[in-house]
Amino acid sequence: MVRYADDFVVLAKSKRKAKRAMEVTEEIISEKLNLKLHPEKTELTNFGRGFEFLGYEFIAWRYKRPRSKALDKFKDKIREITRRQQPFSLELVIARLNPVIRGWANYFGHGNVKELFRRLNEWIRMRLRSYREDKKAHYHQNRRIPTAELKQLGLKSLTVKS
Repeated sequence: MVRYADDFVVLAKSKRKAKRAMEVTEEIISEKLNLKLHPEKTELTNFGRGFEFLGYEFIAWRYKRPRSKALDKFKDKIREITRRQQPFSLELVIARLNPVIRGWANYFGHGNVKELFRRLNEWIRMRLRSYREDKKAHYHQNRRIPTAELKQLGLKSLTVKS
């Protein structure tokens, strides 16, 4: 059993043991703690098919990545900070972005995320370039302002621990 606050996962070697664990869990939760398991969040699944827990998607034995809902929430936050209609300097926008980038990288950096983080870094830099030029990004947008210049302004990377 793995638990965090009111979220938990029970792992079993067989389907029969998993069903029995579910029965025992429901019994303890309802009778002894006077609580209910949320029917939409409760499921018996095969580990190869995967499950979601604490913002991660666990698939097979060694594959773990941020779930799509967490990724969408992160991108929405980046979009909010890098909206082009703001009167802030690029340095201030980067200063607001860095805690979000650092927090997300620290939390989700323990999964299979190398390629995802590389793509997200490119996307974040494209958003900043678009912000600086105050226009929608287009094909050659990522070549106009060098990455080194953004790093010099203090932009953190998802792939570099800081």
